[in-house]
Amino acid sequence: MGWISRLMGVRWLPYVAIGVVAWTGVVSGYAYFRGYSSAEETYFVEMNKALANQLASLLTQKELEIKLVLRAERRKHNVSKQIAAVKKPAAACDMSDECLQWYDDILRASSSDRPGTD
Repeated sequence: MGWISRLMGVRWLPYVAIGVVAWTGVVSGYAYFRGYSSAEETYFVEMNKALANQLASLLTQKELEIKLVLRAERRKHNVSKQIAAVKKPAAACDMSDECLQWYDDILRASSSDRPGTD
């Protein structure tokens, strides 16, 4: 144990101890910030990839929805055109044979007797 008391008596020991603690702090702080920066960069890269994938899937979904809505609107428009093209009888519609024929013509023109056809 004599070497410890001799070491404590050396004048440069406090300076070396302070230097070692300071150097350890600087090195560990540099490593911490370097690792934090790397982790943050990795996080942003992965987040951008995930957002790009989500945007692509949402765009695909919305394009499909737009196509379906346009198809439904086109069908409604075609049915309206076909119904408007059917001539209305001159006589009053009191369910005469002529009115029933007119109603059947409208159904045939609108294809409502065949569900699910475009």
